[in-house]
Amino acid sequence: MADRLDTWAPATAAALRSAPGRLRGALLERARRWVEAARRNAPRDDGELARSIDGTVTDGRISVTMPAKYTAVEDGATIRPRRGQWLAVPIAPAAAILPGPRSDVADLFVLTLRDGRRFLASRQGAAIDLRWRLVRQVTIRGQHFMARAMAEAERDFAADVLDRLSDGVA
Repeated sequence: MADRLDTWAPATAAALRSAPGRLRGALLERARRWVEAARRNAPRDDGELARSIDGTVTDGRISVTMPAKYTAVEDGATIRPRRGQWLAVPIAPAAAILPGPRSDVADLFVLTLRDGRRFLASRQGAAIDLRWRLVRQVTIRGQHFMARAMAEAERDFAADVLDRLSDGVA
């Protein structure tokens, strides 16, 4: 049975007035999915990065953010020493748990190989224990977890929004 114009017009007008709220609801749901995916894909050391990811909807735009200090994890970066010439990268398992070579209790000395590589090493009897590798810079690859989360969250986005809007109007 077809609706009469006098009943259809007010119902349609009310449905169209509710469209911005429905659209905002769809955007909030998509932002929640994006944040969930980003937190799930984020690298886990202590969980601080995953907890710091947040999402908002402002003026019809979804924003998912993380603190700037984690951009190297997302995009990759080249790390150079701040004060000295060298970065010390732990080699030995015992050195890996230390904050740096200054906290290493071994009697360290610089060992330069013929090919130019440098190490902080210690003597253990007649053997030499390589504990730290000295490098001028280290390049870390980006993990692109936010980009993967966005790709995951935007799947079927348009269809989802249109379904929500058409449910209200139909």
